[in-house]
Amino acid sequence: ATLAYLLFLDWRMALAALLPLPLGMVFFALMMLRYQTYAFKRDVVKPWALLNFRFTKEIGSIAELSFTANNFTNTHKWHTNKHTLAKRQLYPDMYFGAELKLKL
Repeated sequence: ATLAYLLFLDWRMALAALLPLPLGMVFFALMMLRYQTYAFKRDVVKPWALLNFRFTKEIGSIAELSFTANNFTNTHKWHTNKHTLAKRQLYPDMYFGAELKLKL
């Protein structure tokens, strides 16, 4: 019979065999499926929209004053990866800003 050894690093950083496993064993197949194959599967994020706003006003020929608002509706969308069940927030936090640009 063909055997596969399950290896791990011990506290001395040396490889040690935990136990030999027959290749046809279900436990070994499930372990390989759980820890390796989802990394290559596609994760689909559904389309989403984010509302941003920018207003610019020229002050003569010497300056421009701008006001920005990113995600001004304060929308929060979460995405769950169906393979790892990890959650992440897609939208950035609400942000307001002002800018003064001087022309020389």
